[in-house]
Amino acid sequence: MLDEAYADFVEPQELLPMEFDDGIIRLRTFSKAYGMAGARIGYALLTERHAATFQKIRLHYGINRNAQIGALASLADDAFRERVVRETARARDEYYALARELGCGYIESRTNFVCIDLGTPERATRVMDELLKRGVWIRKPGAPPLDRFVRVSAVRSRCGRPSQTPCAPCSPRCRLDALRNRLRHPQQLGVAAARFHPDRRKRRADQSRRRGRLRPHPNECVKADPRPREARRARKSRSRCGRKLRRRIF
Repeated sequence: MLDEAYADFVEPQELLPMEFDDGIIRLRTFSKAYGMAGARIGYALLTERHAATFQKIRLHYGINRNAQIGALASLADDAFRERVVRETARARDEYYALARELGCGYIESRTNFVCIDLGTPERATRVMDELLKRGVWIRKPGAPPLDRFVRVSAVRSRCGRPSQTPCAPCSPRCRLDALRNRLRHPQQLGVAAARFHPDRRKRRADQSRRRGRLRPHPNECVKADPRPREARRARKSRSRCGRKLRRRIF
């Protein structure tokens, strides 16, 4: 069984020939170059004999219809895949240059991420934690000797500026600066950013909780109803009468 999850980032002549053999099963995914990680869908290159065997034991409802439609459309969209592979290669070069500028080693990659050597596992953990505090999520291998590396996704995207003016694809350092500006000045991003601001999320949760849509948090005390007992009983009585009347009508 051969894992070819990153085969789309490699030239076809560098892969095994497209031949089907009973001695090998090649697994591929739509999560990398096609950007369909949330769909949780992939495919296998195998012979009809192996395919018939998998049909007997596979999960019949493991993939939804939308994922299948998107996967079939992605296989026909070579222009999108080629653009993603091209932009990813440029992003890797930018990370290589950044590592050389900082005096760090790196591992040349043929995937959509770069591993940067920070010298010690402690320093790699500290850098990962500090970036997480700024809203930048990277990964770090847990087993030596790779535990001194950090794994950074090589993505070229459009960064959001406080003026909400779209800019050209930028470098990783520019994206990090833009992210810092977002964290420091969320009010300059307009409604779209304020909608996901932690304070606004908390206010919405409090409003929903007061309306009875959410259960109270275990650490929160539940306030008693300030209305008199007679008013509460009268409201319950009216609601019961309304339910009985609706039952009679319908």
